[in-house]
Amino acid sequence: MRVKTVLCFNKPHCTSPETVSGKPDRQDMEFKFDRSKLFYPFVINYITSLHGKLELMSRDFYTKIEKAIADGHSLDDFIKHYAGDDPKHIKFFQDILASNIKPTVLLGQLALKSEQRQNHVEISIPEIAKDFVDNHEYLLPFQIRASGVLLIMAYETSPDIKYDKTDPLWNFLYHCRNAIAHNGKFNIDDRGKKRLPAKWGNLEILESMHGLNLFKDGTDNPGFLSPGDPLYLLYDIEQTYL
Repeated sequence: MRVKTVLCFNKPHCTSPETVSGKPDRQDMEFKFDRSKLFYPFVINYITSLHGKLELMSRDFYTKIEKAIADGHSLDDFIKHYAGDDPKHIKFFQDILASNIKPTVLLGQLALKSEQRQNHVEISIPEIAKDFVDNHEYLLPFQIRASGVLLIMAYETSPDIKYDKTDPLWNFLYHCRNAIAHNGKFNIDDRGKKRLPAKWGNLEILESMHGLNLFKDGTDNPGFLSPGDPLYLLYDIEQTYL
């Protein structure tokens, strides 16, 4: 049975699922980030950024789907046309189509104003959306690596000096943050070796992992974490230290 995780932010209705006995159902889990603590705004930014990438890709899909349907084609025909017979590509397009495909309106308050130039940077959202779809195999690994910014911000805003640098959990975050700052790869140099062991649950960062990608991004370098892991990691650190 697949475990469901609910991400909450201290809402009154967001309570732990219970069984008839009143004990939490181990098949359902939930974790709450505290708005009054450090990680909340960074987690929100992380989630909206990932959603925004899907939203961006959906814009070009929506335009193409409207035209395909108007021309009498089915969604299966549409997927086959763009994905061919590659199962990986087919699943990618199916996942996009299963999402809320109709694009939302961009907010004017998020316009890219420049104080130095005293103007706004003009961007063709449809052009970027088309490029993201057409070149997703090239662009997605970079987007996944960029997810690590969440870990950098979380680490740099935490009072590192207060924590025990021999603590395995804190060292795990340290090495993840350090990997992001080194092109997304673990950098276990002489300084890094002093911050071992680095453990989080059943995961451990070892000296032999020097050069390994922090995130599994679909490249030949196998990688270590997936995009959901930063949320779990920061939650465990918040509960342990903050």
